[in-house]
Amino acid sequence: MMKTLHLGIITLAAIVCLGFELEPVQADTNGISIQDIQVQPTIIRAGDTFAINATLVNNSTSQIFVEHGHCEAPFSATFDSHVLVRVNNITCTTDMVLQKLDPGEKITATSPYSDVIYVAAEAGTANATVTFSYSIWDQINQSNIEKTISESFLFAISNPSSQTTSVIQSPLEQFKSGIQVSNIQCTPDLSLVIKAEDGSPACIAQDNISKLILRDWISTTSSLGQNNTIFGDFYQGIENDSGIVSIKNQTYYMMTASNTTYPIAHGMTVKFHNVTFSFPYGAQATPGGDLIPFDMTFPDGTTEAYGNVTKNSDGSGSMSGISLGPGPSSNRTVTVQSDHRHPQAGVTLTENQIKLLVSTDADTTITQTPENHTLPASFEPCQDPYPQKYQGIPTLYMSLNSTGKICVRYHNLNDFPVRIGVGISEANNLTQDANDVSTWNDSGNNTISAGDSTIVYWVKTGNHKGLYGLTIFCVPMPFAVDYDNSTLGKNNFPWLGHNTWFCPAEPYDFHIDSTTGFKVGYIAEK
Repeated sequence: MMKTLHLGIITLAAIVCLGFELEPVQADTNGISIQDIQVQPTIIRAGDTFAINATLVNNSTSQIFVEHGHCEAPFSATFDSHVLVRVNNITCTTDMVLQKLDPGEKITATSPYSDVIYVAAEAGTANATVTFSYSIWDQINQSNIEKTISESFLFAISNPSSQTTSVIQSPLEQFKSGIQVSNIQCTPDLSLVIKAEDGSPACIAQDNISKLILRDWISTTSSLGQNNTIFGDFYQGIENDSGIVSIKNQTYYMMTASNTTYPIAHGMTVKFHNVTFSFPYGAQATPGGDLIPFDMTFPDGTTEAYGNVTKNSDGSGSMSGISLGPGPSSNRTVTVQSDHRHPQAGVTLTENQIKLLVSTDADTTITQTPENHTLPASFEPCQDPYPQKYQGIPTLYMSLNSTGKICVRYHNLNDFPVRIGVGISEANNLTQDANDVSTWNDSGNNTISAGDSTIVYWVKTGNHKGLYGLTIFCVPMPFAVDYDNSTLGKNNFPWLGHNTWFCPAEPYDFHIDSTTGFKVGYIAEK
């Protein structure tokens, strides 16, 4: 049955060009081909599940659009009796994902998505056929032409008891065979880099990368494209502000960098698990929806960019970046993953949020909470305004095993950096640090520069009920874990009976601006 494109419900990784006009041409479907079909993993045994990678190349003279559903891969695959296709019983949006390929461009995709599972049923040589569906706009006849293209290939399925060893070709051999740089594999102990002299790939030990950068042997800047883009993947945990998530067999730390309340600002920079995410142009409004160019700089000094903004003297120009495209954006996502490995990083754009991703292999241990954040002063990821009116002694409350944030506005009165921080101590002994509550901040070095700034303090509680003092400067404020506001009074926090505190000169002005994950209550003065 023929399908009709409804542009109001498509997802499009858009590239918007300004100031250019297109002359009507006859649609050209020659030069479109499927290349570089590979199974993953390369060694498949009977009983294993697996995936297929394939590249659609547009060497025609026309622009084409690859279409698929949110739960479906950009291409389908059929098999002989060696493979079973299991259908997942899921509910999925009917929205269509549409990926644009200009002449000379290609896209590498993976199948399946969440709709089906490929299972190797029996040993032997399996025969498979990959099929891409695409459309092309005929400007002369003003009609949309639906097309499919298929390619068959063979792959081996071994017995479960066989001990076949997977052999990975050198990166140059993979590159010359037509495999895109983003899909080149290195052995687990090596990382993929790009040579500065000719742009060819190489696999290098992580310890040597920084040395080679200093010698200008490695290119420190590269561009990401459609091959790095995943459409419509609502991974588990995406609804949370932070945590650990899995995307395409990679595990990431995730944090929310922007939402409708705190949008992406021009020049915004966020440091997350030692990867620096920069948004030099903010969000660029276009008729096709907001475009957000960004780049990611890794600890070894390499940078990968996605999108750009160019403006010419005659007023024309172009913009590109991550985008949901026009139309309703509910139940839609776009994720861009880096070519860089160890760590791998990425950005996910949802209906109203931007998520930052850094793979957990960057750390020696995996925790459920991001441990290092550096945000600009204009960015305050705390959702609940802190009450400024006097209603008694303010008291902070948190649940067991939870994470909260406190956004504090500072004005440094000096012309040099000064130290800041938050301390949490036992209520009955303010000289003793709390054992089951941890805290960290996004300043990077526990200092603030001269002038105005905002610092985000993260607080994580354990499974211990307790009363504490939370100190931003000198005098602690009451802080309770797993308590109800109605049950507490001044006698629960012994220092509240002291009328005199001897504090050093305050080097800055400050106030709590907002919080997330806390409840604020009040204890009567009497």
